[in-house]
Amino acid sequence: MLKNKDTADVADTTAVDVFVECLVGRKVLRSLLDAAVLSLLNENSLHGYALIQALKDEFHVVVGPSNMYPMLSNLEKAGFAVSNWNLTCKERPQKTYTITNKGRTLLAAYITELEHFSLFLKKPTRVEA
Repeated sequence: MLKNKDTADVADTTAVDVFVECLVGRKVLRSLLDAAVLSLLNENSLHGYALIQALKDEFHVVVGPSNMYPMLSNLEKAGFAVSNWNLTCKERPQKTYTITNKGRTLLAAYITELEHFSLFLKKPTRVEA
């Protein structure tokens, strides 16, 4: 319930509000999945499964290996990431991915465009009566 006209109780968030927020967030992230992966790779070199887990943990988006690995391959072919085999793993070798300078340039372009788009969405609309 509203405490007064100016402040709302956090507990009043409805299930619909949460659903819409999550749905919109997932939809946006799915369309920007390569940007999200480049952002994660900008922080650390990671293997495919670690990227899948990070997307799930941070953004609540489930991406399967059948989508992740072709995307990583495409990022690598385009020169936005490079891969190396980590042969020192205890279990089995892991192919880790690292962002390249070209990938950082692409990530910066995504950020710039998203900032511009965000400003566009925040503009007040004029409704003619």
